[in-house]
Amino acid sequence: MFTRALLALVPALLLFGSVDARAQVNITGGYTCQGLCAAPGQCSRAYVDGFWPGRNHIAFYNNVGPESEGAFVSPNRVVATQWGLGGVVTPTRIVWYRPGVRRPVAVWTRNPACPF
Repeated sequence: MFTRALLALVPALLLFGSVDARAQVNITGGYTCQGLCAAPGQCSRAYVDGFWPGRNHIAFYNNVGPESEGAFVSPNRVVATQWGLGGVVTPTRIVWYRPGVRRPVAVWTRNPACPF
């Protein structure tokens, strides 16, 4: 009986051990928005609620307009669902795109002077 239970756990343990542990970029902080922004040149903010699997919620804010809920879709890509934008993330900026458009809509550049 014990052997059967142990064999039943093997696939689950293999799956858990094979999860890719690529690091997500920490985007929590203040940014200055350039381009077609709701508030060009003003502060925008991103806050990541957690970096563990299954908990990749992000909140995006700016000084005007509604905030957007978001999530990591890969280690270097985010999506802001209420804004209808996808972003490519680097340690110093987020480049925002609309679906199906190759040119960036806006660029958030990290700015330590912007509080979050």
